[in-house]
Amino acid sequence: MTLSPNNAFGWRNNLRFIACLSLISLTSAIYLFTIGATLVLFFTVIELSLLTYLTYRICRRCLTREIIELSETEVTLERGYRRLEFRCSMERVATRIEVDRDRWKSLQLFLVCRQNRVPIGMELNEADREHLLRQLRILVDGYQNRFAILS
Repeated sequence: MTLSPNNAFGWRNNLRFIACLSLISLTSAIYLFTIGATLVLFFTVIELSLLTYLTYRICRRCLTREIIELSETEVTLERGYRRLEFRCSMERVATRIEVDRDRWKSLQLFLVCRQNRVPIGMELNEADREHLLRQLRILVDGYQNRFAILS
């Protein structure tokens, strides 16, 4: 199962939006600079630079992927952007899915195996996390029924 957050707008469209916003802001800042308000241009450049940097960070975070693999013997979680940044393997028999709510009543999902507690789907929105929880329950029930039939 592969998890990735919604990145519908994308980096190119964000750049277009920032370019339009920059054109408007810099035009008005240059006008104000010519009539004597010198600090407006300085703060406009800082503001647009910060907006561009934070938009880049958000877009990069939206490109992260989580892969959850459930086999007969283990549960594997891999997370990363362009390369593997985190990998965790747990025994399938000892692993459980823990559901929690934070102080804002937001759904939080964890894979728990003995002393390991690894969050999953942290970049997903609330509706996608609820969908993930339903899919994981279906998947786990399918494995439990399959093993019950075999034994």
